[in-house]
Amino acid sequence: MGFKPNQPRIDLPKDSTNIMIRWATLVLVLETFLVPAISYSDLPSRIPIHFNFSGEADGYGPKYMIWFTSILAAVMAFILNIFSSRPHLFNYPNKITEENAPRKYAIGIRLMVILNFTTVGIFVIVQWKSIQVALGHAGGLGTWFLVATIAILGLTMLYFAMKMTKQK
Repeated sequence: MGFKPNQPRIDLPKDSTNIMIRWATLVLVLETFLVPAISYSDLPSRIPIHFNFSGEADGYGPKYMIWFTSILAAVMAFILNIFSSRPHLFNYPNKITEENAPRKYAIGIRLMVILNFTTVGIFVIVQWKSIQVALGHAGGLGTWFLVATIAILGLTMLYFAMKMTKQK
């Protein structure tokens, strides 16, 4: 494995499912700006900015820090979106050839697009729960959050790694 700069560069046709997932990711990014804008005036001067492994708020900061989640989600989504359109730069479990590149690249792109959507979705949940905790409507993320996040991301990557390995 490792970086393989000599992997073939090919043009793939646009995939409508990937396009829909990219648009859904953009909607989630916009949501990370909309929700704080709507609730900002109701937030107390200090809000939770960190949660421990049990999902309990254990770090607080000024309320303007709620925008950090929005900015981080937008920057990450932007970077992952650009990266997902360059599958020749990905690491693959098998050798990439001119023959298998279209299939392998399509799987790699789908993985990156789904991971982008999932990651931004996690930011949406964390931000929403931070606002709810700050307003006194919730106690934290809950113990399920970390386990669910690891499981969703891990199973997604495992599924696509298996799909990639089985694909010739």
